Amino acid sequence: MFTKPWYHADSYGNRYAMVIDYKQAKRLISRAKNPIIIAGELLSRENQAVDILSKTKYEIVATTPKTFFAFKDRDREVHYESLNTLINFLKDEEWEGFNGKHYDLAIFVGIFYQLLIQMLSTLRNFSKIKTFNASRFYVSIADYSFPNLERDLWIEYLKKTFL
Repeated sequence: MFTKPWYHADSYGNRYAMVIDYKQAKRLISRAKNPIIIAGELLSRENQAVDILSKTKYEIVATTPKTFFAFKDRDREVHYESLNTLINFLKDEEWEGFNGKHYDLAIFVGIFYQLLIQMLSTLRNFSKIKTFNASRFYVSIADYSFPNLERDLWIEYLKKTFL
């Protein structure tokens, strides 16, 4: 399936993200040995999405204080790290993660689009970790991405993927 990038200048070479739906996303995450969810500022504005992700069994890292407290308010254990520092950790092959294991799949949700494409570019070129964009808008530089979705359909995708 081909999806047009949400941002018209978002094209990096000839390799584009595989567009996946919630069934494929669920399978991708279940096959990962140690996935990590990286939650950004935009997620803190979506209460339903935070409710869904706070019920997952996967490790969550908040990249902003608002997102950190959104998860803490739901009594969810969450780590806090700036996005730039976290990306540097993820590309370091010797870093063993917050749980003492190497991550093999990074799931990005709610990060500003222009910032996200820069972070994904770093991981694509300098690490072995697979990336999955679970945000509302297709990002071509990730390894896997949801297509461009309306808000309500995106919430349904999150429910069916993570619950």
